[in-house]
Amino acid sequence: MSDTPHVFVPTRDELELLQRLHDGEPIPFPETIRHDFTERLYEHGFMAVDIDGGLAITERGEDLLAHHLLSHGA
Repeated sequence: MSDTPHVFVPTRDELELLQRLHDGEPIPFPETIRHDFTERLYEHGFMAVDIDGGLAITERGEDLLAHHLLSHGA
């Protein structure tokens, strides 16, 4: 077994959702609950549910999005 830590590789849908959240688009949690990628982003700490029940990008999500944009272009 390898000692290499697991690297999270976001899908295009995950990156699009993070970008929408970054841009301030209000996205209600129930709208995305049917998507597996929502659970992955939430479990890895890239987004959270805000006080109003909507989704919010976390600092970790902002870092992932910035890293992807830097390494793959906008």
